[in-house]
Amino acid sequence: MTDIKNVLREEGNKLFNKRKYKEALQKYTEAINAIPNDHFSWSNRAITRVKLGDYVEALADGKKSTEIEPNFARGYHRIANALEHLKRYDECLDALNKSLQLDPNIGGAKEDRKRVEKLINKQRKRQTSNQIQMLYSSMSVRLSIACHAFEEGLDEIRASFSAPMLMFVHDGLAYTFALKSGIENITNGIMNDDRCFHFEDDVNELIKRAILMEYVTKRPLDPDTMSIEETIQQYSIKKQREGWDTVRVELTANIRVHFLLGYLNVKFSEGAVEDLEGGVENIQKSVDLITAARRIDPGDKSTQERGVIFKPTFIRCLQAHLIKALMKLYEYKHDLQILNRIENEATNIISSCETHPISRESEPMEYMCYSAPHFSKAYDGLGFVALKRFNNKLKDGPDFEILKLAINNYEKSAQYLPNDDLDKAKMIYNFTFCKLRLGNFSCAEIHNHVTKAEKVEAAAIKILEDLEEIDEYQLKVDVIKFLNNMKSSGINIKDEFILPPLYDVDFKDDKFEQILTQRVKQHTSLSEEMNKIKI
Repeated sequence: MTDIKNVLREEGNKLFNKRKYKEALQKYTEAINAIPNDHFSWSNRAITRVKLGDYVEALADGKKSTEIEPNFARGYHRIANALEHLKRYDECLDALNKSLQLDPNIGGAKEDRKRVEKLINKQRKRQTSNQIQMLYSSMSVRLSIACHAFEEGLDEIRASFSAPMLMFVHDGLAYTFALKSGIENITNGIMNDDRCFHFEDDVNELIKRAILMEYVTKRPLDPDTMSIEETIQQYSIKKQREGWDTVRVELTANIRVHFLLGYLNVKFSEGAVEDLEGGVENIQKSVDLITAARRIDPGDKSTQERGVIFKPTFIRCLQAHLIKALMKLYEYKHDLQILNRIENEATNIISSCETHPISRESEPMEYMCYSAPHFSKAYDGLGFVALKRFNNKLKDGPDFEILKLAINNYEKSAQYLPNDDLDKAKMIYNFTFCKLRLGNFSCAEIHNHVTKAEKVEAAAIKILEDLEEIDEYQLKVDVIKFLNNMKSSGINIKDEFILPPLYDVDFKDDKFEQILTQRVKQHTSLSEEMNKIKI
């Protein structure tokens, strides 16, 4: 039998070399039928399918060759060949790296890797450009989508509790079910944008009822009584017994309820560390549940069948809210591990946005609409981390590279937001404040940043009608205080004047104006002396 296999494969090789790919495909198929475990024949048929343009089947053949022989370098190369044509470049690069790891001298793989790396860089530049171009012209679109979903969710709760439960009897057993709990729409609204919601007492009560109804009607497992791993293990067993549809419904309820509980904990914490920690823990559980659930994810099903919880946008929204919660917690509990967690989640979001870019064509307008606001929140988180680390290291001397990193990340965050989004104004104040601390920027540049932020605020007030939040935003207060004190100092400062570093000055100090005046005068004298020096 082995001789038959070798003969058939060799005949296929001769036909392949003569570019008679259809005939070669037939011979390789015959060789596989003769000996199904011949990984060489599977690999050869994979590259033949690539030549014929059948990339999906080529990928399947390549994978089969590595299933038979896990250390088969050429098999991973064939997988890469198929993935490149499918434009799945990141996966292609992984397969090429695996191939070269097993055999550094495998023919053609190094050249293929260089080409794919260039394609990845080109793709990511194009995706980043597209993400910026895809920004909605107005923040109102996001708010409209969010408010519609939120109100629809509340209406579903009201309808469920005003209408009687339905009941039917089958085989002597009584079955009851209620209408929708509203959890799906409520969490969708919050994930998109919660700035237009007003949580009155009756709304809070409705949401509590919705959470209770979700657990009563869908009866999911409770991760509070077991670990994430144990929960997923139980769901895996349940999937085998009752099918994915049952597990998907219950798992989705787990994730949405934990997110909602966490969100409410954080929103109404009023600075109570215990409530903030509880909120962070619940949102973290929702993220961990999705991550762990991928092990029982039926990858052969469509996105609709798998469920919305596996969409990159859904996961990124949970991570974005986790970053917000962790940032708030850090302000009350200065634990360096919190900064590490923020950095980790932000990096994951950016990686996901680059690997799974979202556009109008590929995704409905939900979950922050597309990747751009996810990018913004991730870079906001990285800017926050850099600024806090800079402050923490000041006692050992200023590390200006970290402060420059904060500026860079805040600038990127602002870049991904429309010009009427209040968060964009915040990001502008953030990097302006950092520039004041770093020094060596002109007065004109600082004034231009503030002017731009004020224009964003003017556009935002037409949508939100209330800018109390931004007026009380501490870094805006600090920047405006700086400008006002510069005016009242009596020093004649021109636009081209380069400002001194203020990294060691507390903007909240009662003597801030006096310190600033002295620092500027010293810097002015030094600048004049330097200008007198002839080179």
